[in-house]
Amino acid sequence: MMIDALEAVQLGGITQWIRIRGTETNPVLLLMQLGPGLPIINETRRFERLLGLEHAFTVVYWDQRGTGLSLRESNAEISTARMISDTVSLLELLRGRFDGKTFVAGFSFGATFAAQAAVQRPDLVAALIATGMDIDIPLSEDRTYDFVLNTARKRGNRRAIRQLEKTGPPPHLGVKQFSTRARWAFNFGGVRTNASYNSEFRTLLGSLLRSPDYSVADVIRTVRGITTTQAALLPQRHHRPGSHPAPHRCAHRPRPGSPRPGRSRRSDTAVLRRADGTEQRAGVVREVGARTPPRGTREVPRCARQCASQPTRHQLTRPRPLEGRHSRTVRVGGARERRRGRAPSSTPAHQLLVPLTVRLDKHDP
Repeated sequence: MMIDALEAVQLGGITQWIRIRGTETNPVLLLMQLGPGLPIINETRRFERLLGLEHAFTVVYWDQRGTGLSLRESNAEISTARMISDTVSLLELLRGRFDGKTFVAGFSFGATFAAQAAVQRPDLVAALIATGMDIDIPLSEDRTYDFVLNTARKRGNRRAIRQLEKTGPPPHLGVKQFSTRARWAFNFGGVRTNASYNSEFRTLLGSLLRSPDYSVADVIRTVRGITTTQAALLPQRHHRPGSHPAPHRCAHRPRPGSPRPGRSRRSDTAVLRRADGTEQRAGVVREVGARTPPRGTREVPRCARQCASQPTRHQLTRPRPLEGRHSRTVRVGGARERRRGRAPSSTPAHQLLVPLTVRLDKHDP
């Protein structure tokens, strides 16, 4: 028996919409759209034309909460926990109706929610097909940002460079920041070849207007709802539901223990030979290619305003005082020595033991 029906279902206490197409005896395939905020019921006929899924499956297209037709339910709570809970509820509904497990295919955000729902209820899922699933979001965002910024510089696109440098490095938790990065990723071919951000939006708008399932009011709600849903979900991308948010990490500052960008680290065992002939063995870790900042200055990261809410990870040091010639008494191995030289008043005593003869006993590149 053939099915082609648009149905309203109750999920998570609100009305959401699905379209079911195919033969009732075929296994069920649930499609979960990319996003955040994008619908999928409008893609029904295009997917059938390109993929022909209805020949082998009973295909379920679902506009999740905060997207497409499900925006008819106003003031619905939008969160990753709710999205995952809705997915489990829909899988339970499909099992009760079709008497079997469901195949789930998710794209981007949809793949992430589908995977987390499958972890919670593996008894409801026959198989999971994930395309573009979020695995390491900070790494993905860093790579995308580096790609678009480097491509903009290679092509000499000053508008892109200006917008991306103004946006700053990830995390991009705001709609404007996320949209700027996504726009140039589309325009530079990082998402789909021979496509741009504007062409993708025109394609989406055209499919909404041509779909018999969407009224003009639905189209307007869908377009407006994209921004609203993104604003709700983007800050929640960096941690799993029920866990603490991942700490903010700025791309301008390396992780603790890692070398600065563009520099390598070398570990040496050094022997410091004093003037009196005694030696002291010490481990030395130094950065190859490191540059000494000008005296009396400091470096302020470009993302200072963005990181203002994270003072514990991005505290700016006070300007170093200008160095002057002075003499200082230093204790070395129980003896007091008086040394004269240029050194900042805040320099620890053990750093003033210069000049010293250094002999490298071991070198590990």
